[in-house]
Amino acid sequence: MEQMEHGTDQGSRMAAEQAAMVADGQRIIKAHMPHTYAAILDQARHHGRTIWALVRRGLAGEPHCFWAREGGYTVGTLADGADSGDGSACVCIVGRVDVPAPVSTPVPLVRPAHDAEWRAPADAYHGHHFGCAQCISAGQGRGGRCGVGQPLWRTYADAVGG
Repeated sequence: MEQMEHGTDQGSRMAAEQAAMVADGQRIIKAHMPHTYAAILDQARHHGRTIWALVRRGLAGEPHCFWAREGGYTVGTLADGADSGDGSACVCIVGRVDVPAPVSTPVPLVRPAHDAEWRAPADAYHGHHFGCAQCISAGQGRGGRCGVGQPLWRTYADAVGG
């Protein structure tokens, strides 16, 4: 019985550590990785919750799910034995999705290091977004943005090429 309780405690501790890793990774993406966040949102529009599940699994340490590097930040877990890349300004890798994607124009995931026109629109939009329940829901694919958030989002999306 004691061994079983110890195993349960260890499992709970591991689950809590993974939840903390996921929360920290999500915070970093939203605050410091606008191109990565835009790419995830774009893929989520096509594949729905499957993309968010892959991102969370990668952030929790599972290989072959999600990995990204942008602006000096790296989140997620590379596939076993994979090279971390050439230091590009923005790289985002999401695992295989078994749902066929609709035909669309892909969002470029690699941007030049000097591309900083997105910073002011990103700050303006995120400053509003994280305090607005309607815009947060819209970012998760549930409904539209509010009257203040929609123009801020459009300006931000245009700046990052979305």
